[in-house]
Amino acid sequence: MQLIKHLNRDQEYTLKVIALYLDTEGEAFKLVPEINADSIVTDEMRRMRERLKQLGEGDKVLMNLAEQLTKQNAYIEHTLQEINEIFTAAMHEILEGKNSIH
Repeated sequence: MQLIKHLNRDQEYTLKVIALYLDTEGEAFKLVPEINADSIVTDEMRRMRERLKQLGEGDKVLMNLAEQLTKQNAYIEHTLQEINEIFTAAMHEILEGKNSIH
């Protein structure tokens, strides 16, 4: 009863408003936090920095992969060149063997 008396006399709430207050246990009367443009911009900047950091880390991974692929490609090319030289030498020996037979 003291709450109703306080709301009616001190806060000048009508009986209808007091009934809403009691039905919602005061939730309907809590202040909604004010949206602050600075905090929105600050939060968005923080999220953007985090995303850029993630992208930067991804770039490092990609650069490392590219370096590894370059090394692997050089190894494959070197191995193919060696195989080609061995094959060419073997073909020359076969051809020389045929020519010496005739």
